[in-house]
Amino acid sequence: MSLLSFTDVSIWYIRRGEQPSQAVAGVSLAVAPGELVTIVGESGSGKSTLIRSAIGLLPANSRISGEVRLADADVAGWSHNRFARYRGTYVGFIPQDPGVSLNPVKPIGRQIEDALRNRLRRHRLLPFGNGAHNLRIRSDAFRFLELAGLSAPEAIYAKYPHELSGGMKQRVLIAIALSGEPKLLIADEPTSALDVTVQKQILDHLDLLRRELGIGILLVTHDLGVALDRADRIVVMRNGSVVEEGTSGEFLHGVRDDYTRRLLDAAPGLHTGRLTPRPIELARAAAGEHERSTSEYAIEVTNVSKTFTTRRGGVEHSVKAADDVSFKVKSGTTHALVGESGAGKSTIARIVAGLTAADSGEVRLLGQAGRWSRKRLSRSLQFVYQNPFSSLDPRFSVADLVTEPIRVHRKDIGRRDRYEIALELLDGVRLPHRYAKHKAGELSGGQAQRVAIARALSLNPEIVILDEAVSALDVSVQAEILQLLADLQAAYSLTYLFITHDLGVVKLLADTVSVLRAGSVVESADTASVLGNPQEEYTKLLIDSVPGSHLKV
Repeated sequence: MSLLSFTDVSIWYIRRGEQPSQAVAGVSLAVAPGELVTIVGESGSGKSTLIRSAIGLLPANSRISGEVRLADADVAGWSHNRFARYRGTYVGFIPQDPGVSLNPVKPIGRQIEDALRNRLRRHRLLPFGNGAHNLRIRSDAFRFLELAGLSAPEAIYAKYPHELSGGMKQRVLIAIALSGEPKLLIADEPTSALDVTVQKQILDHLDLLRRELGIGILLVTHDLGVALDRADRIVVMRNGSVVEEGTSGEFLHGVRDDYTRRLLDAAPGLHTGRLTPRPIELARAAAGEHERSTSEYAIEVTNVSKTFTTRRGGVEHSVKAADDVSFKVKSGTTHALVGESGAGKSTIARIVAGLTAADSGEVRLLGQAGRWSRKRLSRSLQFVYQNPFSSLDPRFSVADLVTEPIRVHRKDIGRRDRYEIALELLDGVRLPHRYAKHKAGELSGGQAQRVAIARALSLNPEIVILDEAVSALDVSVQAEILQLLADLQAAYSLTYLFITHDLGVVKLLADTVSVLRAGSVVESADTASVLGNPQEEYTKLLIDSVPGSHLKV
């Protein structure tokens, strides 16, 4: 018998004064005990809406048809109260973002104990104020933290969420999901915000749980590489419908649907070579034709170190974010800084960009050392951040956002000319002119990142620093942005400093790479050498963690 089955399920959202919007259209799939099934698709494909119908988390304005069965019960359309009997005890849910899902003002132990108490009270197994039960609950909290792969449960128990890493917080969510001893786990993008090494650890642990406990797992992801690595069966969704399903072997030996092929092509771990630049229509130099550097190296970092000191509880704590870091980036090439969170990548990028001062060492840009003025630096170097929405003012139109650096640094260029420049820059990043009058909130993540890139190019810089600029995007959108960066680099002779935790992305774009760990460079060479013949165990671990990297497509 299936733990969970969807039979011809359709889901609509009803909004006053509008036609019903269909999010899911006639989907059927099932999950058996001990089986891992993945649902793969881009944002908006309907995958999260579908799984939320199985745990009673659809909004009040939703309507559903078809059967959603948990064991022998058809739960389609049940109220939140009726779902309480199943949620937690029969089915556990692991959400995507632990930073949002965990209560920031409660210790971890309290949050797991609350989940345990709620389950026991629902089943009338826990009298209020019973001391013996409280001791048993505390002991169970330790057990579930350990079961979720946290090696020091007593220490984790007393900590607050902000004191834990992203991977540790995700394991806490797994512990909470396991606390009801469910037969089925539903995981909605549980690793998309994590470093690839931490992602591998979390997925390895979910595999272990299903093998040892016989738990069925329904895993939602946008990365077909993750699905091919892990799943017994893969279901691909697009625009609310299933377009293809099968085993990993069937997908590897030939997919039938063009959309599935596109997802395969977009997965970084499944690529075998670098991206080839495509011709692009050049926008005129927005800030005028200023003289370009003739230096062999655009960036030279020599023996740079940086220590941050914080005070907690009256005690000073020092963290060495950069420790004697050196590397060079040839003009017109891409150098990647790779490592896990806390490796020091972003600190080094900020030092290069003049946003953070180094304690020691030297940075030379375009052959020149010393402190650059803000205006001169802006003309030569621009930054593109991980989350475009955090750097795009929601009050401005896209045209104004793109040309904001020109408005600040070039008073001689009027508003009408700036608008024409904006249109040319939108052409350059392949966004239609109609978006010029849109606001940032009206854009998708990929469109917003194109706007951020266009803005970075508006002063005709020679160096662009990209700090995790594609890590928050669906893999298919990520592939489009990476190809765009390759096209723009060839067209404008740009030098990129590319910050990432994913070596699968590095091999598509980077000429050279430095692998960082705890602020130090552990390996640095051309990309082909590092990926083809890594010298350090840490580099081998990063390579092994890329989803799908060992598969032959």
